[in-house]
Amino acid sequence: MILTFYSDSHEELFNIMMGSISDSDRSLLKVYKIDQGASDGIYRSEGWGDMMTKKLELIIETLDQSNAPDRLLYSDCDVRFYGEVFPQVSALLDRSGFDILFQADSPVAVCMGFFIVKNSEAVLRFFKVCHHILSKGGFISDQEVANLLLGSSNLKAGLLGAEFFSIWRSIGCRVWDPSIPLGPIPDGILVHHASWVKGSKDKIDLIKRVQNLVEAQR
Repeated sequence: MILTFYSDSHEELFNIMMGSISDSDRSLLKVYKIDQGASDGIYRSEGWGDMMTKKLELIIETLDQSNAPDRLLYSDCDVRFYGEVFPQVSALLDRSGFDILFQADSPVAVCMGFFIVKNSEAVLRFFKVCHHILSKGGFISDQEVANLLLGSSNLKAGLLGAEFFSIWRSIGCRVWDPSIPLGPIPDGILVHHASWVKGSKDKIDLIKRVQNLVEAQR
């Protein structure tokens, strides 16, 4: 199964994502639209933590149902797919021996915006603990909590490679805006996640710029 969600502020990004998904991946897709409440959808803005709590609830609900999938690919909606993604990332998970593979958010940090898991009690427990900590306050991001917990968790977790692209791989770990040149884009990317960008407008701009470069490389 592939799981995603979106809210009003990210509807155009969601539509871009849907336009990029292969027919086979689309057949595995479960989509939720959520009420973004007080949030404007911008990272770490007011209400962001509430949206991330809802996201974790969707993940837990999916993994904990009676007919739960044996593996789950979660993707934020600010993602563009290039080709059939699920079979390839699923094969990577099998070969890795890990319980979960995350997109890298830096050379050492995991990104909670794109990952694949083998469903198990240990994986479900990890997300339940993330949800418990985030819902208590003190943290505003599920990603902060996940990176904190993984350091002391028995969960076997790894990072996906550069074919699961984010702009930090080209410009370093800083927030991108349209004044910053893109830098090199790896050949053969499977996914571009518009992380390290604030606001839907700049995310859409970046996705289109990366798409133009990828198509020029082919």
